[in-house]
Amino acid sequence: MGTTSTKTKKAALSRAGGQVTEVDRQVLGLKTQRRKLAAYNKRVEDAIARETQSATTLARTPGKKAQALSALKRRKVQEQLATRIDGWSMQVEELLGSIEQAQATAVVVQRLKQGSDALKTAQAGYTLEDVGGLLQEMDEAKDHQEEVTLHPKSY
Repeated sequence: MGTTSTKTKKAALSRAGGQVTEVDRQVLGLKTQRRKLAAYNKRVEDAIARETQSATTLARTPGKKAQALSALKRRKVQEQLATRIDGWSMQVEELLGSIEQAQATAVVVQRLKQGSDALKTAQAGYTLEDVGGLLQEMDEAKDHQEEVTLHPKSY
């Protein structure tokens, strides 16, 4: 769940020219935290299951009602902790998604800038007057061809 693919790692290295950036370190830290939160949540869920089982067993035993209630209170505390952990996990996921979206946006903006620069370079080879003159020459050549086609000369 918290691992990245080799393709993602290679893309990150190629973006940074082979260097690991600060953003890459932060993303790694967030993914590590996500993994730790998942493990912590698993331990809490196990504790909830143990307390539930304990409360059930104690409730069936005569004279153990107070201990059963205590187990239920401990379970409730663990459930509240699980809810908090879920909230933290959601925040980490949202932050990772935001970072990924920001990186994608940066790539798109960079590509748009490169495209704009390429267009300017391509357009630098001619002016508006050059295009107008060329279109006029093409119209004249077309008119001449039509005249030749309509009035063939015999040789």
